[in-house]
Amino acid sequence: MDEYEPKYEPADEYEPAYKPPPPPLPAADVRLRFSRIGWGLVALVIVQQLLGSGFILIAQQLRPELLQNTWILMCANFLPLYLLGIPVLLAVLRKLPSLAAPTAQRLRPAQFVQLALASLAAAYVMNFFSQALNGLISKLKGGDVVNPLEQIMPEGSSPWVILLFVVLLAPLFEEFVFRWLLYKKLAAFGAKTYILFSALVFALYHVNFYQMFYAFVLGLALAGLTYYTGNIKASVALHLTVNLIGSGALPLLSAFGSGKTAMAVFGAALVAIGIAGLFSALLLFSRRKEISMPAGTYLPPESKAIFGNSGTVVLLAILAGLTVFMVLA
Repeated sequence: MDEYEPKYEPADEYEPAYKPPPPPLPAADVRLRFSRIGWGLVALVIVQQLLGSGFILIAQQLRPELLQNTWILMCANFLPLYLLGIPVLLAVLRKLPSLAAPTAQRLRPAQFVQLALASLAAAYVMNFFSQALNGLISKLKGGDVVNPLEQIMPEGSSPWVILLFVVLLAPLFEEFVFRWLLYKKLAAFGAKTYILFSALVFALYHVNFYQMFYAFVLGLALAGLTYYTGNIKASVALHLTVNLIGSGALPLLSAFGSGKTAMAVFGAALVAIGIAGLFSALLLFSRRKEISMPAGTYLPPESKAIFGNSGTVVLLAILAGLTVFMVLA
């Protein structure tokens, strides 16, 4: 009988259950990252404002009748952003490396519907606040506060230009810039840093009190969706839905029916959305512990690293200055 010889299998390499986070980025690198992002967004705003405003000023002098065409106004305001502003932004951020993103989570359809309804309801509440605030400013100013949307999309504008630029193109490009680009550069610092910074610059980018406050609330939801899912599919869908209901639905209803009927249908829909949104917000709040945001790769930076740099300071100063200008104009 052969002597028994035990066989030894090599043990699997031990992998600890806890992996310590990587060392924090140096504060100087964090400031440089936010500064580069700030300067990129500064270039985006300058290109859009200079080219758009320049075209309008030239048209006023040479062909003022062009400014009665909504298609031309929308092209003047948005094409400089899409065709030149975003390429300039990408060039500024080209050498800024992306950081490791948090682990993506799966979003259930029911969760998306609840968040969409809650976001719509919150946006309309903030819209009422904006209307009241602008009414107060108008009284103090002694004149109406300019609403840029009413200037480029006056009542009776073609519903098709609204659908193309506001409902379709604006969500696609804004989600790419304010959610996806910022996600790749900042999401590694965690949900709070990325979501708040994204929502803040998105709100200020609108440079008017008619949109700024509901844009901030909506920006929180859109950035939260992007951070949670690791992509902008859900945020684009939500942004499209909000813009369709807020800007596209009434012109479409008016184009294919009487004005009174359109207003009645639209008003009833808003009431239903508001009620459903309230219950959705309460439901989401009661289940908030079931939806935990994934942890970031690095510890959140200090606020002075985020805001104490040249790019962010100049960006906030320009956006604040443009907002004040729109109020006083």
